[in-house]
Amino acid sequence: MLDYSGFFKEVGRFKEIQDKQKQRGLNDFNLLTTVRKYHDEVYLHSAMIGALLDPQGLHYQKTLFLELFLKEIGLDNWGLDLDKTSVNVEYKDIDLYITDGKKHIIIENKIFAKDQDCQLIKYINIIIEENKEIFKNAKENENIDADFLQVIYLTAQSKEVPDEHNVNEKGYIFFDNKKEKKLLKCSKSEHIKELVPNGLKNYKVKYKKITYTKEILQWLVKSKKQVANITNINEAMAQYIDVVRMVNNNYEGKVVSLQEYIEENELDFELLKDITNEYKVMIKNTQKLFMQQLYDRISIAYEDSEEDKYVILPVVDEIYLQIGIDNNKTFITLYKKDWKTIEDKSIVFDQLINISINNNKFKIPRWNGYATVDIMNVESKEFLETEKNVMTILEAIQKIVQILKT
Repeated sequence: MLDYSGFFKEVGRFKEIQDKQKQRGLNDFNLLTTVRKYHDEVYLHSAMIGALLDPQGLHYQKTLFLELFLKEIGLDNWGLDLDKTSVNVEYKDIDLYITDGKKHIIIENKIFAKDQDCQLIKYINIIIEENKEIFKNAKENENIDADFLQVIYLTAQSKEVPDEHNVNEKGYIFFDNKKEKKLLKCSKSEHIKELVPNGLKNYKVKYKKITYTKEILQWLVKSKKQVANITNINEAMAQYIDVVRMVNNNYEGKVVSLQEYIEENELDFELLKDITNEYKVMIKNTQKLFMQQLYDRISIAYEDSEEDKYVILPVVDEIYLQIGIDNNKTFITLYKKDWKTIEDKSIVFDQLINISINNNKFKIPRWNGYATVDIMNVESKEFLETEKNVMTILEAIQKIVQILKT
């Protein structure tokens, strides 16, 4: 048997160093990521970029950040009238829309999410449709005047062009000509018909891809230097720069990391690998034991239960309970057998909202009609107590069944 005692002493010393650094004020706290995920495109990145670009923004720096941004993306001599420019976030689904009334910039912001059907060509059609005087000579399958409309694709991904689109040799983006049927299908959707009543046309628009790694990060760093003496704006930018570095996977924490400690102190890396592998095996075995014990207990208490990847139990009519482990959490989910929304679901779920299990409550159901409660995190010491946890779930199930059958 391997002797881990020396290794654990080193890890204990590593944690002591971390704690001392934290006591001295070093930390990786970021206000932005406490309220949003670091890859939240709409409510974090689009909102933050839009707020900085807006000449009327509460930063009171007027066009400073907008000018630096336009220079970074190569549009500083494009002729945008900055005094008349407005910046819109989520304008008719467009992530960022910049215009002075005559010139228009569409910015599609994609970090990890997939491109939606006909998404970019829809935005192009919206702007052309709304500005018929400027684009009155716009013809399908021909280049739109680059002096009036530009499309920017902002992404952390490696792909150069959004799905379903191509870029010609002159740098104009257009919908794939091989997918004309798709364009017609998109045109018939109720949402697009409201925005573009005459259907989507395949315009070609001047296009450029920019990234968080290069243009956005460089713009932020340059902008931050301009407001170094304005404490709150400087700090806000510093925190957002950290978030952008998280998107780019090059954020370095201020508190010493385990990797840095291993490299500096020659900690036994092979022993770390052994412990990591044994930990994974321990969690996997515990999960297996937990699910087997849970199924055995439920099958005794409820004859109609069945086991697949999860344990499934019919409760009343077509409503079922599903109990299992997913995303490293043990959960109970209420759903309908055919996986469609539950009729009169609000009546059912209103009875469950206040049920508390391990201090967690059922989440309010959304469009799919499921109501889920997370019971415990798999990767915790408490999860190793399988017998105790199985009993906790059985008690919760009994409570749910009793409520639904009354």
